[in-house]
Amino acid sequence: MFAASLSDRFRGLRDIELFADCTARDLRRLQSMTTKVKIEAGHVLCRQGEVGRECFVILSGEADVSVHGRHRTVGRGALVGEIALLTPGGRRTATVTALSEMSALVFSRTEFGQIMAGMPVVAHAILREATRRLVENNDEP
Repeated sequence: MFAASLSDRFRGLRDIELFADCTARDLRRLQSMTTKVKIEAGHVLCRQGEVGRECFVILSGEADVSVHGRHRTVGRGALVGEIALLTPGGRRTATVTALSEMSALVFSRTEFGQIMAGMPVVAHAILREATRRLVENNDEP
C-alpha cells in the first residue's frame, strides 16, 4: 500500500522526544510535509531579530544557539526556530549556527501551521519546549 509505507528516515523519528508519541499515521503526515536538508558547519540557520520563515528539527550534528550573548549547544532532536512561527510576523529569539555538518528536517511557516492545527501530540510538545526555553531564557542573568 502506498500510504502505509514510511521511508527509513522517518522510522527513526520516534526516538526524538518531539515525535515519540506520534502514530504511524502522524509520521506519514510529517513525511509528506517536510524537507530533509544537509547543512554545512558554520551556516547560520536563523539570526536573532529576523522574521521567522521556517523551523528545524536537528537529526544529526550540533548547533550553537546564542541568545543575547549566551551560548548553548544543541544536537539531535532539538527544535530551533519555532518560537518565531508561533505568531504572524514573529521574530527570531536566537541566532542558530551549525557547529558541525548537520542534517535537519525543515518546516515552512505553512507546514508548521498545519502541524500545530492538525497534530495535537506534536503541537503540545512544541508548545511545552518553546515555553520551557522562553522561561529559562528569562530567568538567566
